[in-house]
Amino acid sequence: MSKIAHLRVYPIKKGMESDWISLFSNKLIPEMKKAGIIVETAWMDKENSKFIWIRSYGSTEKDIEEKKNCFMKVNGGKTM
Repeated sequence: MSKIAHLRVYPIKKGMESDWISLFSNKLIPEMKKAGIIVETAWMDKENSKFIWIRSYGSTEKDIEEKKNCFMKVNGGKTM
């Protein structure tokens, strides 16, 4: 089965990398999982202060919208 995935790149303020990784791992990943969004991989490019990750939704455009809407409900209306 094919799946749709998004590559995300976030700039992270120097010195805040550990805080971001903790928030991402302990809060965001579980909330995305509840919404059916899978974090395929994530890593920190410390040299360039970038957090890179890939999330997947399913195999259709409809899956993306449904899972994003579900995440918004789980996460109190906040976006990713």
